[in-house]
Amino acid sequence: MAGGARFQFVAGRRRHGISVPAWPGHEAADAPDGAWCAWRLLGGNNRDLGRSARVFPGPADCRVAVDSVRRRVAELVPVVVADAATGMWSWRLELDGMAVAVAARPYYRQREGQYNLGQFLAALTDAELGDLGELGPTTRRDERPAAAWSGRLA
Repeated sequence: MAGGARFQFVAGRRRHGISVPAWPGHEAADAPDGAWCAWRLLGGNNRDLGRSARVFPGPADCRVAVDSVRRRVAELVPVVVADAATGMWSWRLELDGMAVAVAARPYYRQREGQYNLGQFLAALTDAELGDLGELGPTTRRDERPAAAWSGRLA
């Protein structure tokens, strides 16, 4: 399954308590404002298989976290859970009692979540590491007035 799987490093920013892009583990009220980096594991078809459970201060720290998860794959503890409010299923991987990876999205059925977890684990150790110089999607603020966009929105 690992054929074509790769890690992508994502840059983000938290400002006034809002993270862009939204990321697991960074919605806590006490999370600091500022730039951050996270990782996600993409399958050969570019589908998001899973993501880091938290964000890191910079790319170097993010890379260390990826290396640790890959090196300690035999110690990862999978947890598959259903959200009591929605009935949707999700998974996380824990290491030393802390979540290190989470599902990229919730699933309608337990077996779908378990299948996705299996795909994530199958790709984890052989996935290509992205270049830290080319971070994934970022959001930039456009300071132009809305009128400048009116021709492009149609």
